[in-house]
Amino acid sequence: MPGKTHRQARENASRHWPVSSVPSPETDKSHRKSEKGTIRNAVMVRSTKLSPLKSFRWTRKDSVYIGEIDAEHRDLFRMIARLQREIASGAHLSRVQTMANETLRDAAGHFAHEERLMAATNCAYYPWHKKQHATAARNLRRLALSLEAGDRDTALALLNSIAGGLRDHIGLSDRMMAAHFRAFALRTGALPS
Repeated sequence: MPGKTHRQARENASRHWPVSSVPSPETDKSHRKSEKGTIRNAVMVRSTKLSPLKSFRWTRKDSVYIGEIDAEHRDLFRMIARLQREIASGAHLSRVQTMANETLRDAAGHFAHEERLMAATNCAYYPWHKKQHATAARNLRRLALSLEAGDRDTALALLNSIAGGLRDHIGLSDRMMAAHFRAFALRTGALPS
């Protein structure tokens, strides 16, 4: 990154992945133990002090100002927050797996809904947006696989990363999409449905 030191880049990345720490040259050893956890695949995962993101809930700041899309986003926030709490509290694994699969199913439905609207309105950045959805779906599947393997630490780290990514995606990509839909409504007289 031009103009940024390695430390600044690492600190910036750490804000987006609050549970996993971005490795520095000193910690980039996958076989080494630290006092906070195990370093795996060059990313440290804390083994006993994982907790849900603080107050991960939808607020007006997360609004794209299209009621139908905002309602779906609120549901995803609620499901992710509940899943975070259940994983962190040690809830029975089969229950957590069921919740993860429901979250994946609802996210896939939401992604399909947005993509259908974008395709119907000839949104120029539809392919870019669809790739972001594919990445999120892939990470949700990785979460489900981690839970199947009984690895709650990795599952919670992934979920916290997914949660941060969701907020970032809504803040930029979905707001761009919503602006496109409002422009479409001005031209045609109605929001896409």
